[in-house]
Order: sequence, then C-alpha cells, then structure tokens
Amino acid sequence: MRGVRPLMTFVVIAAVTLAGCTVNPPPSPLAAIPRLLVDFANNSTVLYLSSSIGADVRYGNLTIVLHNDNVSEDAAFHALNRYGLIANSSLTFFTLRASADESDTYYYYNATMNIAKRPGTPSGQAPEYQIFIRETTDGPIQQAAIPYKHILEEGRR
Repeated sequence: MRGVRPLMTFVVIAAVTLAGCTVNPPPSPLAAIPRLLVDFANNSTVLYLSSSIGADVRYGNLTIVLHNDNVSEDAAFHALNRYGLIANSSLTFFTLRASADESDTYYYYNATMNIAKRPGTPSGQAPEYQIFIRETTDGPIQQAAIPYKHILEEGRR
C-alpha cells in the first residue's frame, strides 16, 4: 500500500503535465484578426488599427490610407512589425483603405466615411458626432455612432 501512493501521485502529475493543464492555452485564432476603431475628438479624426485587447499579435505591415478628392495627396500611415497603428487626420469625409499582414494572412477593409455632427444636440453641450459609411460603390449608406468599430476581413493577395 505504501508503494501505491507515490506511484499514483506520479501518474496524476504526469497526466496533468501531458494534458497541457500547466501551460497557458494558445491564443484564439480570432484574436489575430485586426480591428479598426474610428473616433472623432478635438476636431480630429483618429483611426486605430490593432488586434483585440489582450491579444499580442505583431503584424508585419499595418497600413491606413485616407483619400479625399479635394486634397492633392493621400494621407498614408504605415507601421512595420508593430502591434498597432494610430492615424490622425483633419479629414471628416474620406475613402479609407486599411490593411494588416499577419504571417501568411492578409486582412483589409475599404469604405467611404463621412463624420458629421448629430442633429439636435442642445446648445451649451459638446456636439455629438455620427458616422455615415458606404462599404461598396453602389451599396447602402449605413449610419453608426462614434466611435465606430469594425473587424477587418480576411483576403487573398
């Protein structure tokens, strides 16, 4: 009986170790999908492109490009081997191209966005803003609150 207890202890420890209960589980593959957040504060459009909170994903290339026909040059923001990208612009009407590369996977999001004051804000209060989004040339215009959050889509090169 004395020899059985140490043997059982060893079997239990070995089973726990082999089952992987002593290590952290691998991150969810969904955590690697980048998120885009569009905000408007202090008369500036701020765009955040990063992985989900709590996910440590370093992307090989993060890119945000803003285009407006009234501006002579696109506003382009790039980051290599980073966890996230922050872009600031004075534009409130623009075409957005956001992309992220992670290993052999490519994520993207394209849309036309218009940030405007929400009507009916009482005087004396800080104005509230909303965003109008068109994701395809002939698609419907969607209305959303600020900050606007979107998950990028997986694509092919």
